[in-house]
Amino acid sequence: MRFFRSKKGIALLAAAAVAVAAAVVGYAFFTASGTGTGTATVGTATGVQLSSDPVDGLLPGAPATTVAVHVHNPGAGTQFIDEIDGAVATNGECLGSWFTVAPITFGASVAAGATSTTSTTIAMLESHTNQDACQGKTVTIDWSTGTGSGGGGGGGSQTNTLVLGDCRWDDGSIDSADIPAAGPHMAGLCFGGTPGFQCEIGWDNADGDPSNGCELNLSTDVHNCGQVGADVSNVPHAISACVNGVGVIVTCLTGWIDADQIFADGCEASTASLTVPRLARRATSGWA
Repeated sequence: MRFFRSKKGIALLAAAAVAVAAAVVGYAFFTASGTGTGTATVGTATGVQLSSDPVDGLLPGAPATTVAVHVHNPGAGTQFIDEIDGAVATNGECLGSWFTVAPITFGASVAAGATSTTSTTIAMLESHTNQDACQGKTVTIDWSTGTGSGGGGGGGSQTNTLVLGDCRWDDGSIDSADIPAAGPHMAGLCFGGTPGFQCEIGWDNADGDPSNGCELNLSTDVHNCGQVGADVSNVPHAISACVNGVGVIVTCLTGWIDADQIFADGCEASTASLTVPRLARRATSGWA
C-alpha cells in the first residue's frame, strides 16, 4: 500500500498531536484574593412648600371659617407629611393669640413635583377686650409640618396671608355682598374694610349677638340709662324713670321732697323735719 503525504496533511497531524498533549498534561495555577471600593450617593429630603387660600370675614366670636391648605413637594422623591399646624402671627397690637387654627392630620405621601390640597378652619376668638386693633388688618398664618413629616424626613414651613373682614374692593368701593344682615335697631356697615354693625342712636348691642339686633333702649331703660350699666331705678324715697337717656325723679314718696334738686340723692328731705315755713309750704303744695 502506498501513502501519499503532502505539506497540508503533515500540518494537520501536528496540530492534532499538540491538542492531545495539552489535554493530557493540563495547566498549573495560583488562587488569589482582593478588595475594592465603590460609591453610592443617598438623596436628601427637600422641604415641602405650604400655602393657603386667602380668607376674609373673620370677626370676634364668629363661627370658624374653612381655609384650603396646599402641600407642594418640589423634591425628586416622594415625601410623607404627618401633621400640619398653623399659627397666626401678631401684627402690631392685633394679637396672634386672638386667633386659633385647627391642626391638620394629613398622614399621606405627596409624590415628587405634585401638590395635594387639604383644609382646616380658622377663627377669631372673643377676648372680652377691645379688639379694634385688628380691624382691617392683614395677618400672617405661619404653616409648618409636624416632626414626623418628610421624605423619610424633610418637613417644611410657609407663611400665608389672609384679609380680616374684607368688604372693600381694591378701588375703595364697598362690596355690598359682604355687608352683614342686621337685626332690629341695627345697621350693617363696612368699617375700613371690615364688615360690622352700628346701633341706632339710643340703642346698644349689649349682649354682642347681632341676631337680636341692638336690644337695649338706652333712652328709657332704667337699668341702662344713657349707657350700659347705668342703673337709675333705685333712687332714695322716689319713683324714678329714664327719659331720653337721663334719670329723672317722677315723684317723691309720701313724706319726702327733693329739696336740693339733685337726682342722685333722690327725695332727701323729710317733711317731718322741715322747720322753715317756706319749705313746708312747698311740701304741702306738691313741690318736688
